[in-house]
Amino acid sequence: MRLLDRLTGRYSTRVQGYYEGMASGAAVLMTYGADARREVPATQLVAQAQQALGSNGVVAAISVVRMMLLGEAVFKLRNKVDKSLYGTEDLRILEYPWPNGTSGDLWARMSLDIDAAGNAFIWKAEPNLLVRLPPSEVTIVSEMVQGSTGSYRRVLGYDWDPSRTDPVRSSQAQFFTVDEVAHWAPIPDELANFRGRSWLSPVLREVAADSGLVEYKNQYVDHGSPIIAVKYPLKLRPDTIDSVIERMQVKYGGLSNAFKPLVFDQGADPLVGAGLQELDYAAVQAAGTERICAAAGIHPLLLGLSNARQPGAAYQDAKDTFANFTARPLWRSGCAALQKLVPNMPPRGVELWFDTSDIAALQAAETERAQVIQVELSAVLTGVQAGYTRESVVGAVASGDVSQLKPDPNAPPPGQIGQRAGSPPGGGQTLTKTQNPASKTPMPDSFTTPAFMGSASAKNPTVNGY
Repeated sequence: MRLLDRLTGRYSTRVQGYYEGMASGAAVLMTYGADARREVPATQLVAQAQQALGSNGVVAAISVVRMMLLGEAVFKLRNKVDKSLYGTEDLRILEYPWPNGTSGDLWARMSLDIDAAGNAFIWKAEPNLLVRLPPSEVTIVSEMVQGSTGSYRRVLGYDWDPSRTDPVRSSQAQFFTVDEVAHWAPIPDELANFRGRSWLSPVLREVAADSGLVEYKNQYVDHGSPIIAVKYPLKLRPDTIDSVIERMQVKYGGLSNAFKPLVFDQGADPLVGAGLQELDYAAVQAAGTERICAAAGIHPLLLGLSNARQPGAAYQDAKDTFANFTARPLWRSGCAALQKLVPNMPPRGVELWFDTSDIAALQAAETERAQVIQVELSAVLTGVQAGYTRESVVGAVASGDVSQLKPDPNAPPPGQIGQRAGSPPGGGQTLTKTQNPASKTPMPDSFTTPAFMGSASAKNPTVNGY
């Protein structure tokens, strides 16, 4: 109906004086201002963050590393019961969100938006088309609802106005319901109910200081030797002072005049300022860089900074920490936000997830995960051999709760490992051991023979296929 209304201009301002906000129930949005029902982006902070992303080298490097790694993940569906991953044709909307776009492009756009504004808004414009809504143009609309046990605030939708800076809502604005827009805000804003904030917000002063150090370095290079004052024994006239300053700047200022010898006469005594080394420039700048990286959840090692080079083990630790404490939470929350855009999603038991098995940067982590699985399988084998049901052992290993273990009524009694309970003595199932291919020496015929049970080779017998 909404599409038909748009095509026929039913709610056009030229026809009946309506706009789409009235059709969607958002008629309260006529002007912008401080209102509990509307959460507008923090314009000043967003502008400063955008400037930092475009002009500060450290911030730009952090954003690129985060964006590149997030874009490597593959969308999958995950069964909440057995944690298995699988793909379907329904994921195509995320794999190819717009013409010539891929899932990596979707992650990249969302990553840049949360870096700059702390929020990412993705609108499902068509069944096979997603549209990014600039965070600076979106207002979150909510209402107070009276529940059975009290009142609470609920999101109504998202008002998108390309001319949001105007005091009055423009005719180009559109209102979208919650089901139409995926809102990703991984870091909640402590001053709002639903809006997120950028990781840059608390370190904007550090970014400004880092940019100031870069400007200081440029000024140092541009002006050559840092002479901060020249003393004369006699009082100079104002025009003489101006002439000395101008001549020094022309003759000794600039990169081409750097490190030229300075000659003063008539008792002049130049005071030379501290150079970059005396200021410990590298250490001061590195301290600010570490604080910025800490806010972004990334180690300076991953940025390739020359003053942070350490052995390979430290680099691997930094990479694992970034993947586990930054990237994976971002993938999880991002998938949770995008799940509503996937068609034919089961109402329960399945969730949108991410697959990192093909990411080269995380292969070491995948190897460690495989080793953990191997240990868990050994624990399952031990539990089954101890006489517990397979299902209870798997549940206990997965949860770490041994109280879930349940005895298996069909498990063989102690001393009869190769025989199921209820089988006649000597008539139970036996497992034979193959010959040693090197020596061709016959091994005991059965695990149940006294000789085998007492031998050293029976430390880990195989029972019932485990």
